[in-house]
Order: sequence, then structure tokens, then C-alpha cells
Amino acid sequence: MDLIIFAGGKGTRNSQWTYNSAIPKILVSTGQKTVLERIYDSWHVSDNIKNVYVVVSSEAWQKQVKEIVVLKKLKNTKVIRYDKQDGTFYTVSSVLAALPQNTDYAITWSDIWTNTIHKSVSIAKHLFELSDEPTFVIGQDSNKVHRFDFDAIKETIKEVTDQTGNICGIYFVNAKMCNKIIDADQSIQQGRQDDIIDWLSVKASIDNSISLLNVDITKLNDVGQNTKLIEHLESQNIDARFFNKITKYGEILTKANADDKGYTVGQSEIGWYSEVLNSNNNLNLKSYIPQIHELKIDALTRTTNIVMQLLKPQDGWSTVNEFLSSSKDLKERITRANKVVKQMVAMSWIFKQETIENNLTTNSEESYLAKVTEYSSVLVDRYESVKNILSSVKIKSVFGNLCDITIDDVEAQIGSHLVNDDALVFGHGDCNDSNVMYNATTDEIKLIDPRGQFGGVANRVDPIYEIAKFVYGVTGYSEFNLDKYFMPVVSDNCDLTWDGLIPNPIDLLDTITIGDKVLDQKVKLAVGLIWCKLPQYISNNPTKSIAAWSIGRAIIEKYS
Repeated sequence: MDLIIFAGGKGTRNSQWTYNSAIPKILVSTGQKTVLERIYDSWHVSDNIKNVYVVVSSEAWQKQVKEIVVLKKLKNTKVIRYDKQDGTFYTVSSVLAALPQNTDYAITWSDIWTNTIHKSVSIAKHLFELSDEPTFVIGQDSNKVHRFDFDAIKETIKEVTDQTGNICGIYFVNAKMCNKIIDADQSIQQGRQDDIIDWLSVKASIDNSISLLNVDITKLNDVGQNTKLIEHLESQNIDARFFNKITKYGEILTKANADDKGYTVGQSEIGWYSEVLNSNNNLNLKSYIPQIHELKIDALTRTTNIVMQLLKPQDGWSTVNEFLSSSKDLKERITRANKVVKQMVAMSWIFKQETIENNLTTNSEESYLAKVTEYSSVLVDRYESVKNILSSVKIKSVFGNLCDITIDDVEAQIGSHLVNDDALVFGHGDCNDSNVMYNATTDEIKLIDPRGQFGGVANRVDPIYEIAKFVYGVTGYSEFNLDKYFMPVVSDNCDLTWDGLIPNPIDLLDTITIGDKVLDQKVKLAVGLIWCKLPQYISNNPTKSIAAWSIGRAIIEKYS
């Protein structure tokens, strides 16, 4: 059986997240995943379903959905276009005619899914095996909130004007029924001629060869309206990524890998922690990490294990993000941010001294190539993977800050200011405010979750990038990343804003100081670059990807 997902509707009820239908509602995020991924996962593709066809109604949407299909590695999935907006019957009939024949199909829409659908698929397959007739199996939702109702005894369908029917929009049709739909005599249609269920109710009443059956649909998720979508939103988990397994017991935190990606990440982290532990004791780099009890890599089982001190809130520890966001007063937040930035700069200087004293700096050629990789190649590669999503909305400014520049402009500005052969030094590589622990009582900082590389060079980083990644965090990245209710607003003159507690990171950059000095221009440009690299990383939320791309361009245009 193959699956058809009809995703051509304009989704006006979800317009806050689709930039007024610039992107299709099937790409709206539910937190960790887009609606498309939720539907794909729920149907157990490859186990229950052989192929998936996502049907959209414009070339732009087709390109955007293809990007997510590729990025998320949705196997056996094709995105096809049906341009006409002529109702579900004509759409279903035309699409079935264009797809492989002699195949059974499941049919669904882009705003519903259920994690129990595999049971319904199994029942539908069994019903098809028992029937030699054209068979149409109707999914019935126990919630009874839909427009049509089905009488399984009489095999009749009726329209329910008060929306208490239970036909939810999930159907199963065998190959013979597909032929009936494709070859339908349009003249027999009555009433609402654009609906597949209207057609079916008329057709079945005069064609006794058609077998109408039903299957129960339970635990249906319906995100067709904003109020329903909000019920399914999830916030990102800042404590652990999906590739990690974190356990806490007493004074100990254990971090192990959950999959192959976690194994690769774990190897890098262990390599970084090992270098800290073996560093020059005079500079006391160990004071900037939790106490390490065990670092273990098992290549045979492809597992990593890190056992370390648990930094607990009752002892005064929190992530920098938690420390900053605990105050809703902007002035207090800025004061706190500058206090921690000062500590980070001091730590960065010590890391640099450790590198120089032990003659561990990179040579000029290695430094230059690493910066070309991180500041240019990675930027362009990430942009290219989501460029159709990023170009779907015309945004000229963010909170009044111009961002009307292209990827070529971004690359040129970053290249002229940041790409040079200055030596890389020992560093964390991902010092955003969720990877830095702060103790407000003792004024200490400790680093966790090191990236372990910059531009392909292990355990080394451009000092500009190291500070920029932290500033990027304290000026609003974490709130932006974690806010599951993020709703962008684009004005008639193409200015992007948003409501809520998320700071405006562009103007907030001007408030960050190092001692009595404002941030270096290069640091600000590097912050802009990091925002410009973010969209592919957060492609589980195309709505935010577009905003992040705009924020990054605005920062680069303002400070270049």
C-alpha cells in the first residue's frame, strides 16, 4: 500500500506560522518535528507503507517540501504538484490517474495524524484481501467533530451541518476502487460537486459493486486550526539532545550516546575534556569544567560514557540562559549578561595563553583553511539546503533594522572581516548560554557539552567565534530556540517583528560590553554569521528558520 498526503490547501487558519501561506501548513512545526515528519512517522513508512506521495499546489511549495524531505531523510517520499484548486474529488481523481496503477492507496490530509494508524492500515489491508469488489474504507474518528457521518450497516454517507459527524479524512482505496474514481462519470455528481465524500455517497447509491467499509481511527491529532495546533506544540529540551542519554544520581551526572551520531559527538567531547585534564596546571584550565570521574570510548560497541560532577541548582549553579531569563527586567538582564561576558573573555584569554605557552597554535595555512570552511563553506552549504524556504518571504528589515542583502553579500562581508590566517587557539567551540554553567554566588563559570572542533580542526577555535557564540546566546538565541509559541509578524512594508518575551538580538548587541569597551565589530559580525547558519540546524521549524536568516542578515548589514 502507498500513501498519498494532500497538502495543497492554503492553510489560512495557520497563517501566523506560514507567513500568510508563503510556506505550506505541512511544514509548520510541532516542536521537535514538522507536521510532515509527524505524519510520515505515524504511518510507519517502510513497515506498513511502501511509498509516500506528498501533493502540493505550487512549484514554490514543491521545492520547499523537497528540502525538508532531503534534510530529514524521509525515505521513499516524492513531492508532486497539482496546481488546480478544484476540490477533493477532482484532486484525488487526477492524482490517482497520475500515480502507478494496480496499487492500493491510503489517503490523508496535511493537518491530521495519529500514532495508532498502523492498526487501521492492517485492518484495511485485511479487508482488501477479503474483497474482490471496488472497496472504499472510511476512517471514522471517535471524536465526532467532522462534517460527514457514515452508517456502516446501510453503507450510506450523510452530511452533518452541525459538525458532529465522524468521517475524519483518512481513507483506504483498493486498486479497483481507484479505477472507479479515475473513470468516474462526472455527470452523476450532485450537491457539493467538489468533495470526494459527496461523490462517493452518490456513486455508491447507484453502483452496487462498490463496497463501503469503515475502520476506527483513535487518538487523532488535528492541527487544522491554531487552537488545535498549540495543543501539540513542544518546546525544545535544553538538557539533552535526542542523541544523548543523561542520567543523574546524587552528585553524579552520566552522559552516554543514544545512537551513532551521539557516538561521534561523544568522541569529540571526550577528546576535548581529555586535553583540558592534561593541560598546564599553572593556568588551571580544569577549574573551567565540572570534575571528571570517567571518560570512556568503546569502539567495538560504539559507545561513549562521560561521568562527571553534577552542578546542582541548590549549590548555586544554573545555565547562563537560566540565570539571565530569571529576570524579566531588560536592564537587569543586560547587567547580568555583561557580568558573565566579562568572565567568558577572561577564560578565553587563559585558554589562549595555554595554547601559546605549549606551542599548540595552528599554523597560518591551517588557520586560514579552517576559517574558510567555517565562515564560508558551511554557511553556503547550509543556505543552499534550505534556500527555497528562506526565499519564500520578502523581509526587508527586522524591528526596523535593514536586512535586504543576499547570501553573496553575507559571504563577502564575513570573508573580508573574519577570514584571515590568525592562529586558532584552544576553545570550546559552542559556547552558547545553554552550554555554560554559572554560579551567581561564587561568580564562577564552567563549560559543558563542548563542540570539539572549528572548521574541521579538533579542539581549536577562532577566539572571535568563541566569544561571538556566547554573545549570540546571551542576546536571545535560547529564548528564540525554546519559544514554542513564536509567531512572526511581517508588516505591509516587509518589517519582521514578534511579540512575547524573546529579546530583539540586533539592538541588544549594542548593550553588551567587555569591561568599559563595546563589542568589537568582528564579534558582532560573527554573531550575525551564526544566526545565518542557524536556519538549516532548526529546519524542524521553517517558520523560525526564515526569522533567523533575517536576524543574521540584519546584524551583518548593521555592523559591516
